[in-house]
Amino acid sequence: MSEPLLPLLPLDALDDAVRAGSAEAVGERVRRCLQRLWRPELPEAAVALVEDLAAAAPPGDRPAVAAVAARLAERVLPDRRAVARARAGALAGDVPAARRALRDSALPYEAAGAWLAVLPADEAARTVAPWLARAGREAHPWDARCALVRGLPRTVGGPMLRGLVRTPSDWFSVPAWALDPEGWRALVRAELDPGFNPFTAWRLGGWALRGPAEDRSAVLDLALDAFARIVETPMDPGNDGGPLCEVADALDADQLARADALVERMAAVPGWDLGQTRTALAWRRATLTPAHDPTAAPHLGPNDRAWLRGRCLGDHLARGGAWVDPPANAPLELLYGLVDRLPAPPEPVIDPALAWAETAEDPEEARRLLAEAWCDHGPVARWVRAAATLPPDVALDILLRLVARAPALAAQLPPLPADRWPDLIPLQGLLAPDLCRTAFLAWLDQHDARSNPWWQWTTFPFAEGVRGLAGPDAPRAVAEALALWCGWD
Repeated sequence: MSEPLLPLLPLDALDDAVRAGSAEAVGERVRRCLQRLWRPELPEAAVALVEDLAAAAPPGDRPAVAAVAARLAERVLPDRRAVARARAGALAGDVPAARRALRDSALPYEAAGAWLAVLPADEAARTVAPWLARAGREAHPWDARCALVRGLPRTVGGPMLRGLVRTPSDWFSVPAWALDPEGWRALVRAELDPGFNPFTAWRLGGWALRGPAEDRSAVLDLALDAFARIVETPMDPGNDGGPLCEVADALDADQLARADALVERMAAVPGWDLGQTRTALAWRRATLTPAHDPTAAPHLGPNDRAWLRGRCLGDHLARGGAWVDPPANAPLELLYGLVDRLPAPPEPVIDPALAWAETAEDPEEARRLLAEAWCDHGPVARWVRAAATLPPDVALDILLRLVARAPALAAQLPPLPADRWPDLIPLQGLLAPDLCRTAFLAWLDQHDARSNPWWQWTTFPFAEGVRGLAGPDAPRAVAEALALWCGWD
């Protein structure tokens, strides 16, 4: 094993150096932790972590840290060496290396795509042409084509992909970012080609919302036609609230009438889940007809009615109306509806809402919901008092958000649990450095051999965190410490 970046200081001395802001000490501390916890089944996450360090490093350090990422990948991901080199070259912005690498026609498409992103846009557009021709001969040509153009400016890559479409079904392989209005229309036509896709109704609805605004009404009509064809065969894509929920807020009055009729037909067929559908359509009717009371719609459950009542109250308050106490013991769904429609409450609303929360079905949960939704508004002292009535973990969430508004509040923070260091990353400029560094050390030490450290470390901006702890040199110091470990470098 290679020598450590620093002499093998006792942990307490090393931790003192971390608290003092030493970039090398942060690197050595991370290395020692991961040496204890390394799990060889997670090499891709390890490489991703070092690539994140490269991206967070100052421009002058970036090539060196990117090279560490490439060497690590060659060590632990031998089958992805070319891709690792390309990513490192892209992070370093190495244009000459990109030109040399792209002369190799056997380069994997993912690697070629990473190198192409390094070139100036006009040069990349010329260089990619033979690669796209080669991709067309692959068993899965669209996977290769998308890998090639993913890093190019969208104004360059989009027209390229659209120009390669040869059959209607090709449109299903073109990513949404590459579609222009004509592409969206071609996609809809392809979906309506002969052949039955049970989820055509949902797909058309989604495309109506994402495609050209001028086509929305016509595509929604097609989606309603598709739903009408499957009334007798209940189904569920598993990723929405029910038929028509996604598009309810986009329907016009005539389409809403058609949707209501469809729901009544579906209700007669066992197997459809229409609870959220009815609620969504009731709310849409209220927005189209202001005098309509959505809570009066038939077949709604008590929680659905509470949610609608909360949304009505939110709209009333947003228009400048006075607070009106809802019924006592109301379900929490009422507050969910309220904060959904009133994310930025007028100041006179907040205290009456908090007072009413004490009469809700679950007062503590009601206070939590209002505090989480509204603590960015109104006096900080009010939310400090509210946080004091909540469970410690919830209260800490609220207090950490309030620190961004009132940095002096940092002195009142309770001791931080070991797993909360990631929450401090956005606040490092506002908090005492020693607090952040102590929390970082506790976070490192809270892992045990059963944890999954690489996964946890790559799900939040770890590299930004270490840079905040010990300055701009820290990402390079951490990467070099990791490279020394186990002979990576």
